Amino acid sequence: MNDCAYGAELHFLKMHQRPVDKSVFPDVDFAPMPKGLLLRHLPFGVWKISNRRHRRLVHRKAPLFLDCKINADVAGSFMSELAAFEGGQH
Repeated sequence: MNDCAYGAELHFLKMHQRPVDKSVFPDVDFAPMPKGLLLRHLPFGVWKISNRRHRRLVHRKAPLFLDCKINADVAGSFMSELAAFEGGQH
């Protein structure tokens, strides 16, 4: 998964009103990678799974490279638990 470092560090720093620039990496285009490995490439950011495509994926015999971009606006549910713990609400 291509998370561009949008993990706990980013949300932790935001939660504490700290600069996040050092916790984020530049976006990387993974599209050339599967071509070099002779794999089929399906970018999930722009790809909608139809029933026909879903069946082809499920019954596929060859390896498949899935390029999944992570949305920086979505924090893991554990971040709210951490905030409650730090706020003494545990």
